[in-house]
Amino acid sequence: MPHLMAVVEQGGYPNFIPDYQALGLQTQVVTSVRKAIAVLKKKPPALVVAEFNHTPEFRDRVSNVESLLAKIQADSSATKVILFYEKQHTHYLDALNRRFTLDVVLPFPIEKAALLQAIQTLLGERQQS
Repeated sequence: MPHLMAVVEQGGYPNFIPDYQALGLQTQVVTSVRKAIAVLKKKPPALVVAEFNHTPEFRDRVSNVESLLAKIQADSSATKVILFYEKQHTHYLDALNRRFTLDVVLPFPIEKAALLQAIQTLLGERQQS
């Protein structure tokens, strides 16, 4: 059973956990990037779904997820990444995408059908590699 880790730091969108589970995914929810990195060290999930958050207080980075993406790429992991983002932060997301591989980015409000299709596509790609 594939493992999905949902990183829910701020929330404010529908709970997709039942939908992930309906796709047959073992689902784990963590509430911070720091906790997500700890999970990655133990057992990398097939898929990470996280929120992209940008605030001006980040002096040396663009967002909350850079450490997480760096860990995934440093491990040469097959872990796929879906990021949720606010449309007004597209410029910052583009800067992040120049440094890291972002498999799927979905703007708020999240369309459930688009999310579920992205998950199925990414897991199909992962199984083919």
